[in-house]
Amino acid sequence: MARNLLKSSIKNATFNIIFQILFRVITFITNAIVLRHISHDVVGIMNVRLLLLESTLLFLCREPFRRACLSDTSHHIWPRVINLIWISFPICLLLSTLLGYVWLYILDVPGEDYANGYVIGVWAIILSCLCEIVCEPLYLAAQAFLYVRFKVMMDTVHVMVRTLVFSVMVLKNPANALLAFSLAQMLSTLVYSFGYFAFFGWKIHKQNSETKKSLKKPEDEPTSAWPEEFPFKTLLDFLPRKLENQPQVDAHLTELAWSFSKQGIWKQILTEGERYLATVVSLLPFSHQGALDVVSSLAALPARLILRPLEDAAYFYFSQVVKRGADARRRSQLERDWSVAEEEAAREAAEVLSLLLTMTSSMGLLALALGPPNSALVLYVYGGKGLAESELAPNLLRAHCLYLPLLAINGVSEAYSFAAMSPPQLDEYNHVMALMSAVFLGVSYGLTYFFGAVGLVFANCGNMLARITHSIIFIQSRYSTSKLNPLYSLIPGRKYITALVLSAFLCYVSENHLYGRNKIGHFAVSFCCLLISLVTLLLEQHQLLMFAVNKWREHKDKSKLQ
Repeated sequence: MARNLLKSSIKNATFNIIFQILFRVITFITNAIVLRHISHDVVGIMNVRLLLLESTLLFLCREPFRRACLSDTSHHIWPRVINLIWISFPICLLLSTLLGYVWLYILDVPGEDYANGYVIGVWAIILSCLCEIVCEPLYLAAQAFLYVRFKVMMDTVHVMVRTLVFSVMVLKNPANALLAFSLAQMLSTLVYSFGYFAFFGWKIHKQNSETKKSLKKPEDEPTSAWPEEFPFKTLLDFLPRKLENQPQVDAHLTELAWSFSKQGIWKQILTEGERYLATVVSLLPFSHQGALDVVSSLAALPARLILRPLEDAAYFYFSQVVKRGADARRRSQLERDWSVAEEEAAREAAEVLSLLLTMTSSMGLLALALGPPNSALVLYVYGGKGLAESELAPNLLRAHCLYLPLLAINGVSEAYSFAAMSPPQLDEYNHVMALMSAVFLGVSYGLTYFFGAVGLVFANCGNMLARITHSIIFIQSRYSTSKLNPLYSLIPGRKYITALVLSAFLCYVSENHLYGRNKIGHFAVSFCCLLISLVTLLLEQHQLLMFAVNKWREHKDKSKLQ
């Protein structure tokens, strides 16, 4: 039975969003409580200094292999793919040694009150990253064979265990917050790793048992629905091994991984540039770093709840159906190698891209319209009166409202671009990202010097604009000779824009005249404006909703026939 990639991608995004909402509600509540018990200095050490080490190690060691090995998984020769993905472990070991030395002996160590907890935290991050890398072959198999619910469940458990263990320990002993962070980090990683090995151990045992039973059954009796292409017969198959009389790794995927690795360095700088500046150059004290991280985490909730799951599902879908390096034109004299199925896949990919761009740009503009006049209210609910009335936090959150729509558009446009670029195009983009990284660091330093932490957010806005521009140029060139143009969907309809402008005006008036004496009344006004904007969007974009419904019905009918 052929795998339904679009349906699986939609399920992936849907389950991601549902589980993200559930555990983000819990983490939102626990973080709001924890923030009242620990200082901003501790928040800066944990969430800027230590988590920067984690994101650097995992992104540089894991992300290139994930993106490469998730390309066209139906044609994988799995022993070669497993050997390739295990290369990430020695890379992580080497980078852990180098970066661990930098974090412990070169960067400024926090004061005596936090020094011991900081050292333990660095070691906890390194060990947890190595443990996660060991699970990468199993993660890849879960993605490739569409175990969507299990993958989302494990990602959710990972974050939930870390958050709950940390919160309980901090509430009992706030003075040992850094130690609580380290223990929560290690325990959550061990649970995550054990879950993957236990799941695939059980699946393989079940498969082997059913295979033995099927050999004893009559030929006309139906057997198990286990995927015929599942190549793993034991957990040892997930370990690297020497292959006789054949290449040890997949050459094409190795080239892709190398391209993504070079790209990953620059993308990491562009993504975490402000944290590197705050850490290495020490532009901001730990207290300001803590405030920046609290506000950034709060502003990133929409991205984590909705945008990131959509981006991951979109990349997986586009990487399976889009032909790398090929223009999405109709069949012509120059494209005799395109089959009817490939033409249909290109058309469907354009429609899906159009739908995603409309969704993300509309949600981003909604945040831009309603976010700034409600920033103080959100901070009041999240961190209390002190955070809401501070001089820095409200301005930071308002600046993030400008950043969010750019982040939304960039996620989907880059997901398509990275799935469609050929290795030479990826290498060319690496040079562009190198230039953007240098410019971004310079601009970030200058804006931070003059405007403080808010300058970092403005620098990120410029960074996103540059990346969006490059992706738009790529997508436009790919569809330049086609009747399809998904980029038209970037601009919402007039009715929706009008509703946003009126809603923003009403919210600003409410903030100036109602927020100070009646916060519930200000919330009621903002909530009504939100509902009006969403209803207008649904009414205006009914054709895109019908497209989504029709696709769902088509795939449902196909599954019944099969």
